[in-house]
Amino acid sequence: MLVIIVITVVVLYVILAAKMPKAALVTSPVATIAFFMLSLTSESPAAAGISLLILPAGLLSLVADKRAWARKVVKGLFQVLGGGCLLAIAVFLWPLALMLSPIFITIILRYLLIARNSRALYVISTIGTAMRQNLPLAMALETAAGQNSDKRARILRGISKWLVQGHSLSDAIKQGYRGCPAQAVAMIIAAEEIDQVPRALRSIEADMVEKADESKKVKPVDMAYPFIVLSCAFFIVMGLMIFIVPNFAAVLSDMSDGETSLPAPTQFLLNFSNLLFGGRGIVLLGFVGVIAGTISIATFIRFRARRPQRPYLLSRIGDFLKWHLPFLRWFEMNYSLVQVVSFLKVSLNAGCALDEAIRNSLRLDTNYFFQKRLKRWLRKVEAGDNVSSAAGKSGMGRPIAWAFDDKVNEANTPEILGMLEEFYRSNYNFRINIAKSAAMPFMVLGLGAIVGFIVFAMFMPMFTILSVLTADVVP
Repeated sequence: MLVIIVITVVVLYVILAAKMPKAALVTSPVATIAFFMLSLTSESPAAAGISLLILPAGLLSLVADKRAWARKVVKGLFQVLGGGCLLAIAVFLWPLALMLSPIFITIILRYLLIARNSRALYVISTIGTAMRQNLPLAMALETAAGQNSDKRARILRGISKWLVQGHSLSDAIKQGYRGCPAQAVAMIIAAEEIDQVPRALRSIEADMVEKADESKKVKPVDMAYPFIVLSCAFFIVMGLMIFIVPNFAAVLSDMSDGETSLPAPTQFLLNFSNLLFGGRGIVLLGFVGVIAGTISIATFIRFRARRPQRPYLLSRIGDFLKWHLPFLRWFEMNYSLVQVVSFLKVSLNAGCALDEAIRNSLRLDTNYFFQKRLKRWLRKVEAGDNVSSAAGKSGMGRPIAWAFDDKVNEANTPEILGMLEEFYRSNYNFRINIAKSAAMPFMVLGLGAIVGFIVFAMFMPMFTILSVLTADVVP
């Protein structure tokens, strides 16, 4: 009888959620607790289980409700539920939590990065659309934000507020959108000097769209795959070395009177495990601390906005490594050339003098050491040297020198710079894809070798035990 009553209450709460969602939201927790305690008192497990459906039944309307309070409640419930599940896994299934932690970290970082890029593209596209349509920018951003309360709307309102106070677009973005990519801010600052902000925004949008399209492509093997595989293999091997392999060692020692030990590969992994977990786990804590610190610093650098005019120390160290490592230097040089060539083209089309265009290009977010070449080129141009030869002597590359050669390309430099921009951009993307395609087979071979060594080390003790048994049985 109690089971029928509880089922009836669940049905009633489904109807109540459709007709009076606020009443269902307030009373469903109380009704769930009351019927659950009544079912336990009456020793009815079926009724107790069904009574737990009262709360979800009362919250059904919130899923489809578009009102702000409903969305906030659903978001809060999902956060509490997700946090509770993660806490339960961490407490009761901590070995599984350790093994799955690399996957969770990768997913969270990937989500945050994609969300940040998507948010930046939305904000820049909204600003660019408003400017190209000659709308009052502050009013257009306020209208685009509407009555929404998400992060995108708050950013648009923040930029609009600073624009109303009389600040420039770059200052408004710095104050109202502190998470804006430094490359976009630097391009807008430089474009304001030559009054070409709409064209700069169009170029920024093109770069962001290209990166977004690249992130949406289906890849045969994700670059995070090796990290996840190695992390899971590490926890599995350490578990085997702590709980399983020592028993094999004891069996071998007893069977052979101490004359036979573990095979060398297995002994190597066992010694490594003892090194990590010996001494009260000090070495393990240090190892985990180094990895966690490296991931934290890399994440901090990745999400922190750069300062092109006053680079941070870590930014300079990163630029130094990328500029002086043989393989990465070409990509850093090519990526910087894409931005500089694009800006020089816009500047020359706007009627700027060449020295002014080069000086403004120093505001762009390019490699710190590439900017030294730009400054050298600027000094030579201001000293009256030939622009083409000065570009070649400053290390800007032969294509740039050819674009400014008066004898070959007289009065045709902006068009050639546009062609070079497309060339550098396509060449950069092509070599990036080639590098990823070439690196992946070596990465898979390395993973196969590591996993194969682990499997070999795990199976060798069993063959050793069989060999000892065979020697004892066969005369």
